[in-house]
Amino acid sequence: MFPRWAKQWQKAKAGARSLLGKNREDSICIMTYVVVERVSNAADDPGSAITQMRVEFFSDWQNEGGDTLLLNKVSSREWKYDRILQFKGEEVAFEAVLDDKLCIGRVVLGKTDIERLKSITNPTEETRDLLIAGEYTPRFRLRFQIVSFPLVGNFSKEIFFNIAAKDRLDGRLFFIIQSLPDNTANKVLFDDAYTDWVFKDYRRTQGRDIDFTQLHVGLSRMLAHFQSIPQPAPPSLNADPLEHAAAVLRFPHYFPGIDPDDFLRRLGRTSQAAQFTHESHVHTDASCPQCDIKALLSQFSRTRDPKFIIQSISTLQDLIQHTPENDPSLPIYLSLLGVSLRHRFSFSGDVGDISDAISLHRRAIQLTPDGHLDKATFFTNLGVALRAQFSATGDLADISEAISLQQKAIQLFREGDPSMPMLFSNLAISLHQRFMSSNEHRDIVESISLLKKAIQLTPSGQPQLPVYLTTLGYAIQILLVSIGKPSNNSEAISFLRQAVQLTPENHPFMPIRLSNLAASLQLRFRDTQALSDITESILSLQQAIPLLSKSHTALPTLLNDMGESFIARFLSSGELPDKSKGISFLEDAVRAVSNHHPNFPQLVFSLALSYSTCFGRTHDMNDMHMAISNFSLAANSPAGPPDSRLKAARLWVQFTSKYDPTQLLEAHGAVIRLISHVAGLEQTITRRHNNLIDISTASASASAVAFASERSDLALEWLEQGRCLVWRQLHDLRTPLDALQSYDSVLANKIVTVAQALEGAGNRRESSTLISETSVFLKSTVKDEELVHVQLARQWDQLLAEVRSIPDFEDFLKPPPSSILLRNLPNFGVVVVINVHGNRCDALALRPGMEPLHINLPQFSYGKAASLRNKMKACLGISDRRMRESKPEGTRGMRHEGSSLKSILSTLWTSVVKPILNGLGHFEPPSDLMRIWWCATGPLAFLPIHAAGIYNDLKPGTGTTLFDFAISSYTPTIRALGDIVKRPRDVENLKVKPGLFMIGQPDTPQLPPISKTTVEVRIVEQKLKARDIEVLCLDSAAATVDRGVQNMKAYSCVHFACHAMQDTEKPLASGFALYDGRLELSTIIQENMVDADFAFLSACQTSTGDEKLSEEAVHLAAGMLAAGYRGAVATMWSIEDKYGPLIAEDFYSNLTRDSESLSGEHAARALHCATRNLRKSIGDSESALLAWVPYVHFGL
Repeated sequence: MFPRWAKQWQKAKAGARSLLGKNREDSICIMTYVVVERVSNAADDPGSAITQMRVEFFSDWQNEGGDTLLLNKVSSREWKYDRILQFKGEEVAFEAVLDDKLCIGRVVLGKTDIERLKSITNPTEETRDLLIAGEYTPRFRLRFQIVSFPLVGNFSKEIFFNIAAKDRLDGRLFFIIQSLPDNTANKVLFDDAYTDWVFKDYRRTQGRDIDFTQLHVGLSRMLAHFQSIPQPAPPSLNADPLEHAAAVLRFPHYFPGIDPDDFLRRLGRTSQAAQFTHESHVHTDASCPQCDIKALLSQFSRTRDPKFIIQSISTLQDLIQHTPENDPSLPIYLSLLGVSLRHRFSFSGDVGDISDAISLHRRAIQLTPDGHLDKATFFTNLGVALRAQFSATGDLADISEAISLQQKAIQLFREGDPSMPMLFSNLAISLHQRFMSSNEHRDIVESISLLKKAIQLTPSGQPQLPVYLTTLGYAIQILLVSIGKPSNNSEAISFLRQAVQLTPENHPFMPIRLSNLAASLQLRFRDTQALSDITESILSLQQAIPLLSKSHTALPTLLNDMGESFIARFLSSGELPDKSKGISFLEDAVRAVSNHHPNFPQLVFSLALSYSTCFGRTHDMNDMHMAISNFSLAANSPAGPPDSRLKAARLWVQFTSKYDPTQLLEAHGAVIRLISHVAGLEQTITRRHNNLIDISTASASASAVAFASERSDLALEWLEQGRCLVWRQLHDLRTPLDALQSYDSVLANKIVTVAQALEGAGNRRESSTLISETSVFLKSTVKDEELVHVQLARQWDQLLAEVRSIPDFEDFLKPPPSSILLRNLPNFGVVVVINVHGNRCDALALRPGMEPLHINLPQFSYGKAASLRNKMKACLGISDRRMRESKPEGTRGMRHEGSSLKSILSTLWTSVVKPILNGLGHFEPPSDLMRIWWCATGPLAFLPIHAAGIYNDLKPGTGTTLFDFAISSYTPTIRALGDIVKRPRDVENLKVKPGLFMIGQPDTPQLPPISKTTVEVRIVEQKLKARDIEVLCLDSAAATVDRGVQNMKAYSCVHFACHAMQDTEKPLASGFALYDGRLELSTIIQENMVDADFAFLSACQTSTGDEKLSEEAVHLAAGMLAAGYRGAVATMWSIEDKYGPLIAEDFYSNLTRDSESLSGEHAARALHCATRNLRKSIGDSESALLAWVPYVHFGL
């Protein structure tokens, strides 16, 4: 701008803007503003130019008939060109036309290709500009020699980014550039422009119709130009051409005639010698030192030579040190340093590098305002760094945050952006990695979907295509393994083969792609036993391994794969040399990492498994001893994913039980120790339950060995640690912190805050579908929720470690030893733990102040328990005991011989209960009934132990039954009962109403009517109100889910008279059917019921658990205990509607007989009396037993 004409210039702009404000025709506004601006820069006398232009515009407008005439003029491009020509000669006209977005390149193009442009149907705005320019070109008598440097610079931008990319005129443009004389000023910029445009257009058009020969010529000319630059380079040197060419040279296999190393070295020298003036359109390229850094990173990516990364780190650290905090280049330097440190971590394994990289990326993001284009790149870089850290630590918080960041990055890019395939691939890899750790099925399915999108957007010939193909093939293979169909992998093998075929031989990732292909071939061989597959696998790995350096992070994996392939061929062919080679490669793989490496347990497990499979063919005991030794080593590894270590521990148990029993206790201890790690607090409760299904019998197996070794104490501890894990975790989150509060209130408050947040996160509902129908752009909220959950779990672990470092808090929330468990027993009665296992069955009687009594049950077994459970299911099914409902009188279910309840109860008496009573010294019914709490495992947990006995339906009450000896209750675990004992009820300081909240649902929508619930509720209400006990009754439409939860929290006791449902697929979805929906178990356990006393669940199946989770007690009765109730009356199967009121009336009569208030202290005795009275009235027939036996008591 010319300073002396500034005032006139401001007035001119104000006039133009005033037109905009009056909503005049756009052509007037733009014409006034742009032409005045451009001509002012070009004219010898800008002041007179402005004045004359304004006078002409406004006089025409005001004096020559108004808008129509003026619009005709200014809408005519001929008029526009003529006006500009009046101020200066043709050279200024060219410059003005150029700067007014009608560039000199368009004029040239119009001259050379005007006939072709005229033939275009529906021309674009740019094309119309070219037509006008072309018509006027002869008048301007254009000669290339007069084009100045500024025109050339703008020429490159306009031609290649505004014209060629739209009208596909690259051939003409290349011809024009080639026709320029060699002495044209800065002609290299023409070569750069063409090179850069072809590279960008290659990405934009997916590689269609690109002429690499022309691109090669442009690169060669550019290199020749920069080779002639003297050193040191002039400060005004523009670095764009070098950087653009460097971007193209990332794919050197397309340019065999150019040495990329020589080019990049020259770039590095030039960038160090001059302070470049950088004008790139690439938004992250703010200053020239990045050219040097990106050159080094590019060299490292191609060569994997650490020296380039070391140099990059040094350069960036110096740059950052001398860059002000407010410099716009600083975030870019920080991010590039983070990328460099991540690369160094890839070959150094130093976790400090990746930790520093993450910190740098976070700082770069903090310094970058929202809406800035660089932010998406910084999100991506941080996500990749977190993923790298996750690979080292296995911390789910890292990979979950990486996924969240990568999704945010995708949202910031426009749809259709050429970066989209890469972004989809990045996110897919992260989802894949999280699946490998958490086994979240939807992650791997979504990963595959994203990779397929990336491939669809990427044409053949694109250098990234092999990356996407190999990642997709690997992901499909992993999915097949997860669903138990690993050999159905022909599609995966096809993708992996394509990836290898499209990869140049010298490509740094060729070994990885060969390895993935080999692994898939090996998996298919296991099913087909086709030697061609395993041979191809070995050949692929033999080609891959020599391509890796000894320090390469992938080398251990490839060595392991090679070993497994040789072992697989040995098992098929029996050739001993294959076995020796296989073991040798597997041992090399283990030696290639330290025992703190995250892959160490998996590599050792692979070696152990190979020894064990070889033993099956060789029967060489040395093979078995080596297998056991390595399973032990993997299980006890200090690092690595818990599921890998648990898998090793379980096989350690399996083989030591047969070949080396001396290690059996140690092996079982490892299994129990690892169970809680595979169902950690970072997962939802549903996910934890799913993870526990396959290991549900682990605690029973371990305890059986402990009992056989006469270690009853250990058996008890293992049963407690391995069972009801989720309930225990929930209890830990609600543990009173009085002692810690006194010592450190701040720390105690932190624990309370995180515990409450974790509890809520754990009850987060899992998605009902594998992949949402909405696009990935809309998933941030869900993913952020998962990320918060994982971060909370990590914070919880850190807080526990902090508390346990305090003297006298070393055992804070650790599984209690048997001595502590025995200390918190009820002060009367006996607690009987029964462990059911395939090899043996044992009972442990726990009495206050006495040593545990071990009672062997030789007549019972896991098989017998399972058989009784199946008979029970058949009996209940035949009798149609699926839900509480009203039935016509006289209706009875037919029963088959051998499926009677009597026979089941008789077997329980003779094989389980009677031997226990005898072991306790009870051979005859006592005068005062004893109290027994039953804690059963395995299938026995689904059987009515409390009703065991010999029943005589001809003479009711004359048989011998447990009913005659004891009042029975159940407890999920010893610790659950002890926790109730430890928190006595403070009647004087209740925070809730000491009364009963009742729900009755006689006509629940879409369910059979149960009319007697109304009678039941009214009888109880009248009885309690007569004793001045507060009662609230809600029934029918008034009994909604929200009101139910609200009043459960307000009253000390609750009574449900309604339908209940057991959901075997989603146990936490089990619940009570209220008027407007289901009050689910997941909702109940979220409510920490303060001062809750007892719950009466007069509904069907309220103590029926999930058979797949027999050791987790996932049923409504246990859920009520977890929610804070001290006791619960429940049913093992559906109850007949007509008996509900009878049981309820007797129960509350007995409960309040000796008390003015409502208390669950004697609930077990009250239930015993109620069922005894019903039994007396209806007898001991099969149907009578089905009526009263299902009622059970849980808790204290």
